[in-house]
Amino acid sequence: MFDANMSYLPKGHRFFAEVYTISDKLKDKGINKGDLILCHMLNEGGENPCVDMLVKGELVTVESHQDFSDNWFVYSGNKDLTGFICHAKKNKAKQMLNQLAQANRNKLTTKQD
Repeated sequence: MFDANMSYLPKGHRFFAEVYTISDKLKDKGINKGDLILCHMLNEGGENPCVDMLVKGELVTVESHQDFSDNWFVYSGNKDLTGFICHAKKNKAKQMLNQLAQANRNKLTTKQD
């Protein structure tokens, strides 16, 4: 499930969520309690929101109520680093974005024609 702040984000919004509780199904995908995860909201409305989560370079699609009801994800802040209450989480998000940018640069420079 997602907290109320996360559930009502607009379609297309990119943000970070913190993992408070996690099911074995998502643990197997590499998500752990306490992780901060980059997310992308896939639909409108708070009934049963669906997001893509970037986990170890792979996208994992999670629906709030149906597939993973044993989970609890809490909105932490926006991808542009606004909206964070906790400075430590904001710094962690910034590090993640820098690592992602570096990984993308490395892919471009090592790609062979």
